[in-house]
Order: sequence, then structure tokens, then C-alpha cells
Amino acid sequence: MLNVLRRDTETINQIVKVDEVNFLLFTNCFIYKLQIEPNQHGDEKFKYQFHLPYEKECIKLLHHQQGIFLVSSDQLSCFRLDFPNNQQNMKKKILQQTSHLELTSEEHETSLREIIKTTTDGGGGIDFYTIVKCTTNMKETVGCSDEVQVAKRSFFGGEKWVRNYLVLEEGILYKYSTQRSKRPECVYIMKECRECTRQQNTIISMQFVECESKAKNQVKIKLSDKKLCEEWFKSLMREVNKLTWDSVCTCLITNQQLLLLHEVSPYDIHILHNCHINQIQWSPSLLQARLNTKWSFQLMPQHNSEEKIAHFQSLQL
Repeated sequence: MLNVLRRDTETINQIVKVDEVNFLLFTNCFIYKLQIEPNQHGDEKFKYQFHLPYEKECIKLLHHQQGIFLVSSDQLSCFRLDFPNNQQNMKKKILQQTSHLELTSEEHETSLREIIKTTTDGGGGIDFYTIVKCTTNMKETVGCSDEVQVAKRSFFGGEKWVRNYLVLEEGILYKYSTQRSKRPECVYIMKECRECTRQQNTIISMQFVECESKAKNQVKIKLSDKKLCEEWFKSLMREVNKLTWDSVCTCLITNQQLLLLHEVSPYDIHILHNCHINQIQWSPSLLQARLNTKWSFQLMPQHNSEEKIAHFQSLQL
């Protein structure tokens, strides 16, 4: 674990297990987001994802301390952690490590109120807020294509840049040798991308899940300019974070209006659906709400107490 530390003088304060894969490492200088990955020998090791300093700009509390957003200083990496009811000890540990910052949820609540203003007449307060398991059959497409340079291993070691043609369409990245090629050389499923980062101004690096060909695990592309690189990076990240059949979203109720939200980061909140709360079809036994033919969600008992679920039902009635 010591090989992930940025400074020689760093000391480890605490490591918090979020789930079976994700961990947070607190030192005297930084907070590290880590993942456990098996190596070639079948052993598990910690893999560095990103780190951030102890600053209010990088640590955002969710509404009513229901979770926390960790955002890297360059705002390119973000991790949302919701505090389950059965893991209050984890919540306590994390808040203790950041208590000196005197964090509040005011900024997140301001973002939510801005969303409410754009959706409802005159806005209103937050009557109910919780994460939910969302189900959708709506397809969201992101498409772009360009001639780029792709890094390849050189015969003499190191890397060389080779011109290729990339197409990003419906969650799949296709790599062609030229724009006229009929068949792609490689195909990458963006939901299998573990890490997508920008390096310098015009380079994007992507790390995919293990596959037979290790040369395909990492893809590094170079764009012609900084603006084009930013456009490609945003498109790639949208595909990595895009909603799937079973995605964790947010249910917010204000003035009898229900908003289904996808919160990618504290600054990037999307309205998926909104309707009057009496329009939903509620199934108490399944804790499931059907909004229309395209959207439904389920309250998650591990994140909602019996009192909170009863509150939701009283608002719906």
C-alpha cells in the first residue's frame, strides 16, 4: 500500500473499507481512492485511482449527511459514497477524518434547489431525498468519430504513435486502421473501462478489464488539440458513467413533485424524469415505484430506515 503514497513524509491515519472492491486511505496529507485488483499470481493488491487534499472544494457532503462526494483537484475524477444504515461505523470514521474542515451539505442542497427551480413552478423545499435503484429501458446514445493517434508498443520497447480512426457509438469504442476500413481492428465496451484519465493536454488513457490480449487492456490516444481532447474525454466519461438497467440514482420529492436524478458529481446533476407523485404506481411489498413505461425505481432498505420509507409512502398518499 505504501507505493501509492505521494510523499515520503506521509503517514497513514486510517483505511476505510467501502465495499469488497473500493477503499479510502486517509493519510496526514491526502485522501486516496483505491481499488483491490487481483494480479497475475492470483493475489490481491491495492490499485491507485486518484487522490485529493483535505480541502472543502474536494469533499462535498450530500443532503442530510446521507453520503459524500470526493472530487479530485482537477475535477476529472469523482467518487460518490452513500452511507448505508447498516454501516454507520464507516460513516463515523470518514466524518471523523474530515471533521477539521467543518463540512456542510449546503453546497449540495443549493445544487438540488437549482434543479428544483428549473423543474417546478417557483421552486420549493426538499421534502424527501434518498438514493434508489433505478430501472430504465431508455437508450441514451453518444456518438463521435475522429482520426487520432493511438499508442502501440515499439519493437525496441517503449511506445510509438500510429494513426487510426476511432468511432464511439452506443457505449462501444471501435478502432479502425483507416476511415475507409470496413472492419474494426479492436472493439472496446466502455462499461468495462475501469479508469479513464487525461494526461497532459491532448492525451487520454483508458484502462479496461483483464482480457486475453494484455495489449488491449490499456488504450492511449492522442488528439490534435486540447479542445478536441476535452470533447472526446467528456464523451468517453459519459459512456463510462452512463445509466444501465440497474443504476443507483436519486429520488427527490418537492411540493408533491417527484424528480428522478442522476448525480454524476456535485456539479453534474441530470433530471431523468419528473412527475406528480400521485401519478406513480406504488407497490409497498416490493418498495417499488413505476413512473411510466420507461422508468421505475426501488427504495433500498439498506439506505432507508422504516421511518423514512413510511415518510415516502405518506407523501405519495
